[in-house]
Amino acid sequence: MSDSIENATPPIPASDVEMQAVAVPGDAVQRLTFVRSESTVGALSLGLAQYLSRLQIEWNGRLIRFQKVYKSWAEPESGAAFPAATIVMPVPGEYDSSVLTPATIRVQDGTNRYLRMTAELQLMCAVVVWTTDLDERAALTSLLEDALDPREGTTGLRLELPFYFGAHATYEKISVLYEDDPGTSQTRRRRTVFVLKALIPQFVPVGQIVNLNPRACIIVDGEGADE
Repeated sequence: MSDSIENATPPIPASDVEMQAVAVPGDAVQRLTFVRSESTVGALSLGLAQYLSRLQIEWNGRLIRFQKVYKSWAEPESGAAFPAATIVMPVPGEYDSSVLTPATIRVQDGTNRYLRMTAELQLMCAVVVWTTDLDERAALTSLLEDALDPREGTTGLRLELPFYFGAHATYEKISVLYEDDPGTSQTRRRRTVFVLKALIPQFVPVGQIVNLNPRACIIVDGEGADE
């Protein structure tokens, strides 16, 4: 899978729609599957990249959207499309098993297969936004502020990740920074950096578990038992 997500005008092909991360309410129930094509870390970055690539905002008469969103670090090169965003994970994540009781859960695909939830991965990630002018930066900064709290009554963003067992991941804003230096104004590369706290449950595939049907059997001892 490509390291970047293009913000193309044509709709997503029907064959790819099912593998797109979507925002869900905070109280939505996970509908788990047995599909896994990303690790926990990869799923967090890919899901956020897909979500950001579909956003747009009208700002001072302009319709502004990301032209490319990278799911991992990539320095913009000559000829790259702007504005762009990159998902960065600068520090190690932590597996926290203390907040969960290990549980074996049946997936909702009718195959009698199970997953074991063993921990919750917590990590700090950053969204680095690259823009070409101050107005564009203001627009996309506002866009992310809105998009990271999309639902009334729920703090943060919750995404359903079809490429990681259908698990739900959450993202919460921690800080934001306009990152400028003398070189950024000369090269017309204005940056905004959002720091987020991301969480996702970790699952281990178990497979099928045979259901046993218990039956009562009465054995009678002593003479005359067969009469």
